[in-house]
Amino acid sequence: MSVAAPISYINAAFTAMQAEGISLASTFVSEGKNIAMILLLIMCTWWLVNYLLMGNMQDFMAQTLRSVIKFGIVMYMLVNWTGTTYTFFAVNFQTAAEQVDSSTSSVDGLVAEIGTTISDMFSGTQVKSAQVCETTTDTSGKETKTCPDMTSTVGVLKAAWIYIKNAPIMFLTLMLKILCIGVLVLMEILLIITMQIGTILLSIGFVVGPLLVPGLVMPYVEFLFNGWLKFILASGMYKIVAAVMVAMFSKTISTQITAVMASVAKTSGTVSDEYFGTQYIAYISLLLMGLLGIALMTQIPGIANGLISGNTGSGGEGSLKKANTNAANLAAGTAQKIRDVASKALGKL
Repeated sequence: MSVAAPISYINAAFTAMQAEGISLASTFVSEGKNIAMILLLIMCTWWLVNYLLMGNMQDFMAQTLRSVIKFGIVMYMLVNWTGTTYTFFAVNFQTAAEQVDSSTSSVDGLVAEIGTTISDMFSGTQVKSAQVCETTTDTSGKETKTCPDMTSTVGVLKAAWIYIKNAPIMFLTLMLKILCIGVLVLMEILLIITMQIGTILLSIGFVVGPLLVPGLVMPYVEFLFNGWLKFILASGMYKIVAAVMVAMFSKTISTQITAVMASVAKTSGTVSDEYFGTQYIAYISLLLMGLLGIALMTQIPGIANGLISGNTGSGGEGSLKKANTNAANLAAGTAQKIRDVASKALGKL
């Protein structure tokens, strides 16, 4: 099975999930309309009671008109829930993400490249390394490649000795391969989820949205509408940030992963000591780049929420507050010491 086959199955599964989410978007629309009308009736009754008690006609008309306008906005959104409303919040975010990068093709290419890298680790390069040769240098500095005669006992023993003395590095390389595979598989999963989770979150938001949007009519439950709106904006921003991250990733880190695997393939099957000595360094580089990719993917939710809330992220904000607190404590302590020294000096005078 080719590397692209599992990717196509995964994409088909996510596409089916998204289609099902869109079909469920209108589930609670009728309930949302009823809730909006009930809330409008409650608010109009409330303003009427206030008018009868206070006699302020101007305030009654202003508050009633405000409630009616909000009710009109809510009803327009609900009537066009799977049309204009969905296009405004969901389709426009998808269009913006596609302007940054062709998300689907980039993710498919990256996932296929990672899958090929994992496949190469235990295929061609490992087989080629079975050739056991050594490089000898004469007094003039000239290097000569010599391979033991595997048909003689001496040649077999010499080849066995090369493997024995390189056994620790071989074991280290094997462990690094296993770690690299685990990291690359995790990064592959994160790449797929990263590009799909934004659409899934938007689908969930549109399914439950008709129950929350009517909260705009009543000030006391308006936080429900505000919370839903922030959730939808964060989900849409998630898609844009993910597209930016994948575009940056595909043009930088993935290129370096390909370069590392090319260097591994180049050194394999040549001089055995050179192969065993350099292979683990290449896999360490591959492991670090995989961890960097995972770190970048996991930052997407925080970046998306930060763009909506105006914060740079909980970690950065906390670190900044901690730094400010430490600086203030240090300044206060230094000032106190200066005052103590000055008091002692003045006392002696």
